[in-house]
Amino acid sequence: MSSSSTTTASASDSNKDANWYAVWATAQTGVTTTRFDNQTLRLVVYPTGGGDKLRIKLRNFFGNDSVRIGAVTVSQRRERDQIVEGSTVPLFFNGQKSFTLQAGEDMFSDSTRFATEAFKDIVVDVFIEDSAAVSQDSAAYLTSYVGAPGSGDLTGQNSANSFRSATTAMPLLEEVSVFSSGIAGTIVAVGGSVVDGVGSDVDQHNRWSDVLAVRLMGQPGKKLTVVNEGVSGNTTEDVLARFDRDILDKTGISHVVIYAGTNDLSLPPPLGSTAEQIMSNFRALIKKSHDLKKKVIISTITPRLQYFPMSNEERKKVNDWVKKGGNCSGECDGIVDFDSVLSWAPYPNMINPAFDSGDTVHPNGTGYKAMAESFDLSIFSN
Repeated sequence: MSSSSTTTASASDSNKDANWYAVWATAQTGVTTTRFDNQTLRLVVYPTGGGDKLRIKLRNFFGNDSVRIGAVTVSQRRERDQIVEGSTVPLFFNGQKSFTLQAGEDMFSDSTRFATEAFKDIVVDVFIEDSAAVSQDSAAYLTSYVGAPGSGDLTGQNSANSFRSATTAMPLLEEVSVFSSGIAGTIVAVGGSVVDGVGSDVDQHNRWSDVLAVRLMGQPGKKLTVVNEGVSGNTTEDVLARFDRDILDKTGISHVVIYAGTNDLSLPPPLGSTAEQIMSNFRALIKKSHDLKKKVIISTITPRLQYFPMSNEERKKVNDWVKKGGNCSGECDGIVDFDSVLSWAPYPNMINPAFDSGDTVHPNGTGYKAMAESFDLSIFSN
């Protein structure tokens, strides 16, 4: 994958450069409701791996405006909106400090020497020169900061009260990747809100993908990073529609963990999906991954108190298929049984109250931790 301006990168490019791996990523969901104008975004990133060189990807997939970017920097984070003095490094794009990101366009920065460590925050500052609404992830579960409109280029600065607004959205920044000979691959978690992190705590890094990353970093030998590409409300069909763009394009991808199907069953057939339709979409996702020699881990579908009886019948059919042989009846490379983790023994079609965030659909932090700890890490050893 070259460090250049392109349209959305093709999945076949994702492993082009040896020893480059995504250590943080997000899935964009729409366009900002306000316009940024002559102001700086201070975007906080929580990397799941470290390296000695870095590059980022900016994406304006949902944007209708071209965006004039005056400067981009990366720094070590001290606390809140403050950066470590002397740590700032400028980022260039095709050798340029300033550039225009078109509507619908991706752009990779040139690689630069910048040391990152797993689970130690970094900050990417983006100065937007002219008025523009931009593509974003509306719920990144991290607090970032925005300079006041008209406050100008604040990249790499620690001026008091410069960043007066906080946001849990993530405008423009789509991926951070690092160069490291100590990383073996990147695991991409994909699905709906239980992947995205609904029910977890902002800035606490307690989604199941976050906790899984910590577990994997503790394993001996070369490491695996984990990035989260969940989008709330996604069905298996939605995941399939964005799979090339959001998942298979990730730098250094080696494995995909798919947790989906809950939203497919929110209504009973024929209004909702049948088990056969869900399994057909899983098979299409598996084929796309296997065509690029990526391993696929599938999760069972977890309970919801709101499911209709027919929906639970379809859920059981899918889960029986997933669990058969421990590999989707021989079709995927491994499974994780989130259904068994979250189900409440007295009423298996309901989340265990100890793991319930309060809406009977999404886990709380304790539930997400239990999900992460249920992985047999040997499924990633190949």
